[in-house]
Amino acid sequence: MDGAYLVFFEVKYRSSEFAGSAAEAVGIKKQYSISRVADFYLARYGRGLDTPVRFDVIAMDSFSLKWIKNAFDYIPR
Repeated sequence: MDGAYLVFFEVKYRSSEFAGSAAEAVGIKKQYSISRVADFYLARYGRGLDTPVRFDVIAMDSFSLKWIKNAFDYIPR
């Protein structure tokens, strides 16, 4: 929780940028999957769909770490 928001994190690591940066690895398919996880969590723990959620990404590349708050929006079914 961060204030009123229930926060979901995706953590990505890349040892090199050969395949792109860690943040770039959280594409639309991954965002959709994380949104489904949020749906499951909200249903499982009795939280309504009106619960404010936020999706953050922790991206680690070689020697840097970035915390991207509100990295993407919820993707409905």
